[in-house]
Amino acid sequence: MRKPRPEEFDPKQRQRKPDVINMQGVVPLQSQDSLAVPLPSKPDENENVVSRYHGVVVSRSEETSVFVSENTVITMVRKAVKEFGKEAATHRFTQAEKQAIAELVYTYRQAGIRTSENEIARIAINYLFYDHQRNKNNSILHKALQSLND
Repeated sequence: MRKPRPEEFDPKQRQRKPDVINMQGVVPLQSQDSLAVPLPSKPDENENVVSRYHGVVVSRSEETSVFVSENTVITMVRKAVKEFGKEAATHRFTQAEKQAIAELVYTYRQAGIRTSENEIARIAINYLFYDHQRNKNNSILHKALQSLND
């Protein structure tokens, strides 16, 4: 059942003005234009088309360097996790894993950093993807899967 609105019954409620909000120190959000991904134009029939949903593209300078900075990894993972996840998925965790994730969420919330179980899982998954794409058979994912199948 819908909650009745006070202004529908009490005329004094209509005269009420909103509270003044102090906006000092508030940082404005980025405009949606700067976050939008440009739509691809229609390709010519002779043009080779590569989907924008293929993996992360690594620049030539990063391909040749052995060491990738931590900031590069964080930037790649941040971009992936910032994108709104629309696909539903169910994952089965052990009680210990679930407790560890809950403790992480609690610890970060106490430090003033908002997070969720979903966000932590997406960060971990995107890190594994990035590491595997970068290091192939030397990645954490490959080594863990190999040890599980031995």
